Amino acid sequence: PGSMHGYDAVNPDKINPELGTLEQLRKIAAQLKEWGMSWIQDIVPNHMGFHHHNAWLMDVQKIGDNSAYRNYFDILPDNLTEEPLMAPFLGDDLEAIISANELEIVMVNEENFIKYHDSLWPIKEGTDVTLSIAEILDQQFYRLCNYKESHKRMNYRRFFTVNNLICLNIQDPTVFEDYHKFTKLLLDEGIIQGLRIDHVDGLFDPTAYVFQLRELCGDKTYIIVEKILEPAELLPSNWPIQGTTGYDFLGLVNQLFTNEKAEKKFNKFYKDLGRFNSPVANQIRSKKREFLTTYMQGELDNLFQGFLKLWKESLDSSDLVQQSKGLQPEIFKEIIIAFLVHCPVYRFYSAKLPLAGNEQEVFEAFFDSMSEAPQFRDAQKIFKHLIFQNEGAFFLRLMQFTGPLMAKGVEDTLMYTFNRFIGNNEVGDSPEVFGITAEDFHQRILDRYQSWPMAMNASATHDTKRGEDARARLNVLTDLKDGWPKEAAYWKELNEDLKRNSQPDNNDEYFIYQTLLATYPEQESEQEDYLDRLLAYVEKALRESKARSNWEEPDQQYEANCKTFLIGLLDKKRPFWKVFISFHQKIAAFGKINSLSALI
Repeated sequence: PGSMHGYDAVNPDKINPELGTLEQLRKIAAQLKEWGMSWIQDIVPNHMGFHHHNAWLMDVQKIGDNSAYRNYFDILPDNLTEEPLMAPFLGDDLEAIISANELEIVMVNEENFIKYHDSLWPIKEGTDVTLSIAEILDQQFYRLCNYKESHKRMNYRRFFTVNNLICLNIQDPTVFEDYHKFTKLLLDEGIIQGLRIDHVDGLFDPTAYVFQLRELCGDKTYIIVEKILEPAELLPSNWPIQGTTGYDFLGLVNQLFTNEKAEKKFNKFYKDLGRFNSPVANQIRSKKREFLTTYMQGELDNLFQGFLKLWKESLDSSDLVQQSKGLQPEIFKEIIIAFLVHCPVYRFYSAKLPLAGNEQEVFEAFFDSMSEAPQFRDAQKIFKHLIFQNEGAFFLRLMQFTGPLMAKGVEDTLMYTFNRFIGNNEVGDSPEVFGITAEDFHQRILDRYQSWPMAMNASATHDTKRGEDARARLNVLTDLKDGWPKEAAYWKELNEDLKRNSQPDNNDEYFIYQTLLATYPEQESEQEDYLDRLLAYVEKALRESKARSNWEEPDQQYEANCKTFLIGLLDKKRPFWKVFISFHQKIAAFGKINSLSALI
């Protein structure tokens, strides 16, 4: 209830009553049919909301291992009595929350619950509710804890690092059937004609899933997957679907309008700012490692323990015993880190060697480059051998975390720190690439059409960091004869007096200039609340970067200095304003041409 996006569903068997009823949907479907329109329904088989309205999860929390829904969720402990399911939603440690009287026993529909703000937590049958809150909680199949604890330990799989989205075991036939039951009804009645599969990369075995789904839905159902393809990466050609939701098309169009001939000038200017001291690929790996070891320590430890179990079980092999001599277990943790950090794509889909299609070549290249240290190499051979045992179960498990790390390390971190040209810092695009030729664009579009003629062409998605018109303006900067870097350097000189304690730093200042050009409205009617929206956006960007500020411990002084700087930039009495508005008008005019060209 109250969800603004719907990706935290709590019941796959019904329509959200806040949106309407099944009968109303039937009427809409009938009207659409008259108009010759079809309905593509978004479904989320990877996760559900960790919420008291989630009846399946509530049953697990109340009954524990005996719940019929115990295996519906990707919960790690074998015994919830010995190790309760983590519930990392408290704003402080449990003891402090109890001392502050923030927890209370309430009765809802003749059942007792523990209430924390707007959340309700079930109490298992037989619990003496006259006991203290601490004693009651100690008897439950879940454990309320500080949300920050989830950075260091985690005993359920979550969507990325979002604690209130708990993942499903959709690979389990029972879970698959129950989850898709209502979807099948909508398809059979002709209410919907297509499906968009959210975050297919999070599933244990996406290939098996899309084949199961096609069998369930039949040949006439239009099926597309939300999939972010890296440059030169291909969607598995054997998947029985119509293609992707179009992130790849967005990236190709954006790169087409990025003039590759301007790359050297942009590189030099960014290096002069002191921000391009290592290749982008190295920066990507650095951000992924930083995020993994800071916010996903629990997931990392779980993978490490899972591999150690696999290793120890396999030591009955004489060859493996010999190869393992002198190796300390901790080296495998370093290998797992290197594997997750170096993986160049969101995930691979094969589960045995050799991997299918071009996956094998990509896999071997990145795997061999992880380290040159002799001991690491020896352990690497063992690691490579074992992860593909048992039908590649551990390899597929690893793949469920390469995507989240790519998203959080690159999309939600690097794309706010590597500001050489923010127009390419887009989900579906790549900050590592600076433009493609028209010939290359046409060839890739032709290849895409021949392989996936019914795929979607998206110019923006719900993940897009900037709208089409903002990117169209930014692309103009790469086409300027005199060069944008020269103009940006002049702006830095004009605005040096606005800085406080040399803040913002060069990187954030450059980010602000590009953002201003991309977003400043031409119409006066749209300028009224622009500054407020821009200030909020810059605050978000600074925190997402995790460089000078972050969400958990924001550097409010640095943020304030950046905001003061930004307010000064829009002061129409300062010399900079005339310079900016003149340049902006030129960029906006050419940006419109780019927008129309992209549409065509």
